[in-house]
Amino acid sequence: MEDRQRHSTTILCVRRGAEVVIMGDGQATQNDFVVKPNVRKVRRIGPSAVGGFAGVAVDGLALLEKLEAKLEEHPGQLLRASVELAKMWRQDKLLRELDASLIVADAQTTLWLMGNGDVLEAGADGVIGIGSGADFADWHHILPDGSIVSGDSASAASAAAVAGHEK
Repeated sequence: MEDRQRHSTTILCVRRGAEVVIMGDGQATQNDFVVKPNVRKVRRIGPSAVGGFAGVAVDGLALLEKLEAKLEEHPGQLLRASVELAKMWRQDKLLRELDASLIVADAQTTLWLMGNGDVLEAGADGVIGIGSGADFADWHHILPDGSIVSGDSASAASAAAVAGHEK
């Protein structure tokens, strides 16, 4: 039996203070096959935010465009624009069928938006991921001193380091 590695999208966001980076693997997949290795799934949203998506490409792009329109209605208010998008996504019969998740960020906030209406803020470590690499984001934590810990003790070490950093 042939051993095939599963391929899927990964979007990862890392924040350190007001600096934030969102990156993606750029893969477009169909089932287990990479059909295009250089897709842009991370884009600028308006003048001060950036976002990335995992899921169906056309759905992710449509959601990013709708979020950009919400940001035009609520300039500089990423959280409010994201909540408005989530409400619309959840309530609209056609939008409800869209199959994608978003990570969006500006200088103050990092958010994960899902089609069920959830808008979740990144944890204290500033790392959040969606897609097949999301488990990697949960497994590795960036501490305030810039070091990275991984494994079962990562959450405890991250919490202890944050607590020590706040003193």
